[in-house]
Amino acid sequence: MITRLLVGLAFVSLTFLAHAQEDKDSTWLVGGTSQINFSQATFINWSAGGENNIAATGQLDLFLINNGDNHVWRNDLRLAYGRIKTGDQLRKSDDIIQFISAYKRAISEKFNYNATLDFRTQFDRGFKYPNDSVVISHFMAPAFAVVSTGLEYHWKDYISFYLSPLAGKLTYVREVDGIQPENFGVEPGQNLRAELGATFRMSVNKEIMENVTVISDLELFSNYLNEPQNVDINWLFKLNMKVNKFIAASLTTQLLYDHDILIPKTNDAGEEYLGRGTQFREVLNIGLTFSF
Repeated sequence: MITRLLVGLAFVSLTFLAHAQEDKDSTWLVGGTSQINFSQATFINWSAGGENNIAATGQLDLFLINNGDNHVWRNDLRLAYGRIKTGDQLRKSDDIIQFISAYKRAISEKFNYNATLDFRTQFDRGFKYPNDSVVISHFMAPAFAVVSTGLEYHWKDYISFYLSPLAGKLTYVREVDGIQPENFGVEPGQNLRAELGATFRMSVNKEIMENVTVISDLELFSNYLNEPQNVDINWLFKLNMKVNKFIAASLTTQLLYDHDILIPKTNDAGEEYLGRGTQFREVLNIGLTFSF
């Protein structure tokens, strides 16, 4: 039943997306940015202590936008991957694959209809550090897709609110040795979980001073059919700072809470267990950037 509803919702959304191609007056914009960041530290007889390390991170953001008289169809692909070597251990420092396709058709000056597909996963294995022999995640294990349709309100030119009373969330965990689907809310022995609910998003994109831009996206999702009071939270905050044409810095934080995801934790006695909790990451990048 739920799967059929999600398929129907996806079909409706894709129908609106395809309709954007029929506008003869529409124009296409293609572009993106890439950023490469390096850091290195060496300590020799350093009295304050420290450990030699070297890190590298690459990020690629691509966009494809179709602009028409009364619609916008925007497609964004974000890829990021980083590694850091501390001592003799090589760890992953960043790992993101995200694709967002959003079709917006104007209803009035402030309101528009919005159909969105949001897909997220990762490139590489994730380990239960400092133990690098226990795999806890991998490519498509898990993968998340949210399909939604609703109304978007533009309060200012830099802030908008989106409410979808009909949203579907799919969680997929492919078969990988050591990874338990139930740690991501999927029933044991299954690979896919479907949820039907509502989603809300608040987006801010504002240049607060010359060459400094703040981006904030807060997303909430509630499952109608299973504990709707347990709201999933995904808050992405980014501060972009442009030094010159080729050098830029960015500070990115992300806060996640999903009641269905179990994460490795340690109690006061030092015992390890799986439990629910808030996830948080912070990445500071300073390096070369190229726009095209």
